[in-house]
Amino acid sequence: MQAREILRNAGLQAGIDYQVIPVGGTFQRIKALKENSLFSASILNPPFSKEARQAGLKSFGRAVNLLDPYQATAAFGLRHWVERKAVIVTDYIATYIAALRYALNPANRDTAIEFLERKLGIPERTACTTYDLLFKKDFGLDQDAILNLAC
Repeated sequence: MQAREILRNAGLQAGIDYQVIPVGGTFQRIKALKENSLFSASILNPPFSKEARQAGLKSFGRAVNLLDPYQATAAFGLRHWVERKAVIVTDYIATYIAALRYALNPANRDTAIEFLERKLGIPERTACTTYDLLFKKDFGLDQDAILNLAC
């Protein structure tokens, strides 16, 4: 949806100027961009946006600057399931906030960076840049998972 809105704002029309080909998650999208000339655009978040630049791909800019504000990180559930599983949902939210607070605590920077390297298979320098972006105002994560009500 974000990519379509950005392309529409640039005067391009789906089905006429471009075709949307679903590929999958960010891992699959960066791979498709790098390996197959059929794919020419995608929304990528750090560290994959940095990987794209290193591969010679050009950036249209940050989606948050090209679109109205939006809540990028989200979890979803069907209302009836959430209502029946309130304890699980509450525990999930509490655990998510605890993990954010841990990861975003500057005292845990080295551990968080090592985790990014190991789990995402990215170089240390890219992991450091990604971690630092998490702290950018109006771009990074909120340690208490506060919703952006402007969205």
